[in-house]
Amino acid sequence: WILLGEGHHNPEHHLLQTRIVSAIAERGRRPALVWEMAEPEHGDALANARLDAVEQLGDALDWEKRGWFTWAIYQPIAEAALANGLKMYPGNPSRAMTRAVGRGEALPPETQERLDWALDYDSDQKAALTDLLFVSHCRAVAKEALGAMADVQRLRDASMAASLREADAGEGAILIAGNEHVRKDRGVPWRLGDSVFSLGILEVEEDRLRPQDYARFDPRIYDFVWFTALVEQEDHCARFFGRKDG
Repeated sequence: WILLGEGHHNPEHHLLQTRIVSAIAERGRRPALVWEMAEPEHGDALANARLDAVEQLGDALDWEKRGWFTWAIYQPIAEAALANGLKMYPGNPSRAMTRAVGRGEALPPETQERLDWALDYDSDQKAALTDLLFVSHCRAVAKEALGAMADVQRLRDASMAASLREADAGEGAILIAGNEHVRKDRGVPWRLGDSVFSLGILEVEEDRLRPQDYARFDPRIYDFVWFTALVEQEDHCARFFGRKDG
């Protein structure tokens, strides 16, 4: 399994993923390609996608309606897959399942078996993930209230791991997903075990001039890290607090 991370907003990350997918195919492999950004209901649209209509695939997947960054920056990955005969599959769980887990509801036994749901975080993994969620939610949500979000993260990783296993028809599978999902210490690779290559594609940060200055430059997290230029984004915490104060 080859897991290719990304910052969702960064077009360069998707061009690098495209290069890697094409290079793998050019060497004779035909792995499946699994998308974090697609849910079970999108399976038919991915299975029936055509290279001559790839521009419309985003609409078929309700891509931007579901909040993902513009399809145009992801389209080259789909083009590379279709041009090389790679089958594509959804990786994320359904929205209904995500909401159920977020509410603390139990998954059906057959779903628990498929997802290897008994594999749970240990205390250190859960604490590290909770810290990350706390920061990513602008320190505005009490850590005690983040357990449901951690469960949803575990669900998404478990779903992607199951999808990779199911999509693998003997040639392996590639995952396109955010960097947090492809980290080895608690993401999808942790659930897959052996035979995993994980690439984190990270933006540089001002005044951090050495790879060692980055916490995620750690062999326990990724097998390789590929650094790219920074793409400026709106400060979502400033926007959040601005709306809250307004």
